[in-house]
Amino acid sequence: MKRKRPAATPSSPSPPTPTPPSRQRVVAYFDVDCFYAQAEEVRDPARLRGKPIAITQKFLCVTSNYAARAMGVTKLMPIKEAKRVAAAAGGPHALVLIPGEDLTPYRDSSDAMLFELRP
Repeated sequence: MKRKRPAATPSSPSPPTPTPPSRQRVVAYFDVDCFYAQAEEVRDPARLRGKPIAITQKFLCVTSNYAARAMGVTKLMPIKEAKRVAAAAGGPHALVLIPGEDLTPYRDSSDAMLFELRP
């Protein structure tokens, strides 16, 4: 004997209502781990593209691009240590140090990036 399916009751959960296309969300990940170095490459690509770059503030390399990280230069590394590590990996002039005390170009680059990401 076949069993009948029970009738839906008000306490039964209803199937989820599909979200209209205009209300769907997209989650995207943007790698801006070495943002200051990327901003400098965009500002002066002829001189900096493909070279190991470190952005300095005070006595630290606050960030470096992936080429510099491959040489052993890390975020928040003292400038003296970064120079020593880079010289051992690729010669005394392998690492390009850029002063990053003035945050204006990075703010401008951030504004431009966020403008492109907004719907």
